[in-house]
Amino acid sequence: DSHWIYRFLEKSFKNFEQSVAILNQVVKYAPSAPIRLPVFAQQMTKNPHEFDRNQKLGKLLVHLFAVEKAQSLNEPVKVPTTNEGITELLFEYNILRDDITNYVSVANILAHTEGHKKKVWEAAYQSHSVLNVPVRELVGVQKLYPASSMNEVWIVENSGVFSSLLDKIADVPLICTHGQFTLAVWRCLDLLVKQDCTLYYSGDFDPEGIGMANRLLRRYPHHVQLWKMDVRSYEKSLSKEEKISSQRLSQFSNINHSELKEIKNQVLKLQVPGYQEALLDEMIEELKKKD
Repeated sequence: DSHWIYRFLEKSFKNFEQSVAILNQVVKYAPSAPIRLPVFAQQMTKNPHEFDRNQKLGKLLVHLFAVEKAQSLNEPVKVPTTNEGITELLFEYNILRDDITNYVSVANILAHTEGHKKKVWEAAYQSHSVLNVPVRELVGVQKLYPASSMNEVWIVENSGVFSSLLDKIADVPLICTHGQFTLAVWRCLDLLVKQDCTLYYSGDFDPEGIGMANRLLRRYPHHVQLWKMDVRSYEKSLSKEEKISSQRLSQFSNINHSELKEIKNQVLKLQVPGYQEALLDEMIEELKKKD
């Protein structure tokens, strides 16, 4: 990852030196409370776009934080390359890339901040309404927990499945990730795990969905249970007109959790995706028994 830095240095040592001086100021005046990235960039450089991902200084900022994090944890350096990874890393240093459109959908979950219940969350639960919660509204939250007496929360990645489940079981504690995990999703799940909640995850049977399951199992090894992600469920949900490309199948090389071995091998064998929608009736029946 550092080759481009050497090229930058060789091309213009003066510009590189100026960038390092700015990064030194970033370290010196690191924000102690959350601040939006453009505002922080304006304070540090007089240009709100200087820390954008496509700018050299923005890339150097991410690299700096990745190295600093690795050193503090005594781990190998892993510089994030995805929007999600960069957003999460910057948030660890109190820098918000986007705190409005980065959101998670929740139902029947309550929130506390500074010792008080958040009234909006409570009203949503009492009226069986869904909340689309942006990072902005999660920053000050100190505690999240399901409204039901059972410390269990169900997670799906598809908004249609999410809404259909709520149509039939209005009071189920449910989260929708809308595809890949965002900072809002991770913040929400981190808070739930702190309350010792069990997270039941159900995703599509493709490299992306199984990869998300792999990440959850790695991040919360004692709090995640797979839901409807077994071989029988996969075979029932098979898509009849779609194949998974070899490029997408290559993603399985990064999926190595023991609980996913069987389903991973079956998807690799058939090379056909399976989708949550085909399991909706079963999911509803299982949640009704929990209710």
